[in-house]
Amino acid sequence: MVLVADLPEKPAGVPHLVRGNLTLSSMERANLAAARAVIVPGESEDDPFSSDARAILSTHAIKSTYPSL
Repeated sequence: MVLVADLPEKPAGVPHLVRGNLTLSSMERANLAAARAVIVPGESEDDPFSSDARAILSTHAIKSTYPSL
């Protein structure tokens, strides 16, 4: 499991953290090409509309780059 997130430190129980926002570079560092599944959580700090919009855009970026996911 790899977490891609803009966090100051790795949360307990997370084996690998790729720091930063979801970009092509962070997707490559997270090795999404070898992934079998992806979970895109909403960001709880934002208002629901912004959180949903970011999750949808992230999902679209992942699916566009890695269609097999």
